Amino acid sequence: PILIYPGQSITLQVVVSGQGVIGASPTMLMYKGTADDSSNVLANSMSVSGRTITLKTITALAGGSEYIGYIFFTDAGKNTARYFEVICPKLGVY
Repeated sequence: PILIYPGQSITLQVVVSGQGVIGASPTMLMYKGTADDSSNVLANSMSVSGRTITLKTITALAGGSEYIGYIFFTDAGKNTARYFEVICPKLGVY
């Protein structure tokens, strides 16, 4: 899992192994539990350079929450998906 603190904003990159061409229009979603929270926690746009995908900026996460991010793209013309986990700890609680 990736640890992101409340109030922190972060932009990540994903390097996809292989040799095909990554499509120019990837998409990304962020779920908090089973609810799509993308409109609240994702900003900016995604981009592709070679086999590296720069994700949307992750921001405004709720402390004490866990998220799952999904990335959808085409790799050599095949629909592909990846996911990652994000933990946003509640500050001041140990």
